[in-house]
Amino acid sequence: MNDIPAISVIVPVYKVENYIHTCVESILRQTFADWEMILVDDGSPDRCPDICDGYSRADSRIKVIHKRNAGLGYARNSGLDAASGKYVCFLDSDDYLASNTFEHCYRIAEKEEADQVRYMFGRFLDRDGVNINPLSTDVPYKIGIGRDGVEPILDIVSPLISERKFFAPTTASSCTALYRRELIEANAIRFHSERELMSEDYIFSIDFGMVCRKIVYTPYQFYYYRHNPASLSSVPRLDRFDRAVHFAEFLAEKMKGYGYENPEIYAMGYAIGEMRSSNLRAFFAKIPYSQKKAIFMKTLQHGYVGEIRRHYPLDRLPMMQRVAFFLHINRLFWLSYFVTKVRMIWKK
Repeated sequence: MNDIPAISVIVPVYKVENYIHTCVESILRQTFADWEMILVDDGSPDRCPDICDGYSRADSRIKVIHKRNAGLGYARNSGLDAASGKYVCFLDSDDYLASNTFEHCYRIAEKEEADQVRYMFGRFLDRDGVNINPLSTDVPYKIGIGRDGVEPILDIVSPLISERKFFAPTTASSCTALYRRELIEANAIRFHSERELMSEDYIFSIDFGMVCRKIVYTPYQFYYYRHNPASLSSVPRLDRFDRAVHFAEFLAEKMKGYGYENPEIYAMGYAIGEMRSSNLRAFFAKIPYSQKKAIFMKTLQHGYVGEIRRHYPLDRLPMMQRVAFFLHINRLFWLSYFVTKVRMIWKK
């Protein structure tokens, strides 16, 4: 094994003492052994710091960083500062990876001389059995070159930026990819704080994607995300859309800096998605109807909604999204609530 590992996996750790074992074990059981794991204890107040240290003592490939709590984005940055692998990936400490993730993605990255290999994720609940076993990998992957290669990621961040169909499915999460580390360092790419910029990992994915020569997209659900259904019924933050607009304006400047035409369209596409998300959370939250309506109406007080109405190509939205937007901006709360409920029942 080389002194420089093939892969560095960075795992921010905070208040996950009931889940961290599954996460770490999914790395220990990888079919590819040339890796280092960097556990970043982000000032966790539970048993996590001791658990991390125990794993480090048991396996020399595991490093631990103990730091003052500063959030997920900065914890990942601390991991990047300490990483030495040829490639790097990110894994949240309540999630896990299929055991052939590293073997498959590293082999593709080397074969294709790719700067990034992306994969998909699946959701699991606490009651589900954890299956870390290898996935079958007999489906062909897709390759994107240069600026065209990053378009599937941009379409997740801001849908409908292009009228053509994209050549590969993907996510925009920073956790569902293997990245060439020298490219991260050469371009000084780091995470923003999620406390200052929501969807901060989208920005990381965009920044990295823009400097890639080649991106490989695989269809495999290597990443397993712990889904908490209770989060849908939690009370949404009243300032969520304000934060979404802040991100949208940041995104517009980002896309302008990368030379894209009509960068505000990217921003508005993201904001429309957050409007839908905010309404969905309000409708399913365990709060009085009057409070649901107040959350629904609060978004409309923001001047940015008027900008969307005037400038975004709303006719390109899918029919149901167009209906949802029409009901919202026309303050038809009860009809919007009814339609959403019916759609969710139909999906089940």
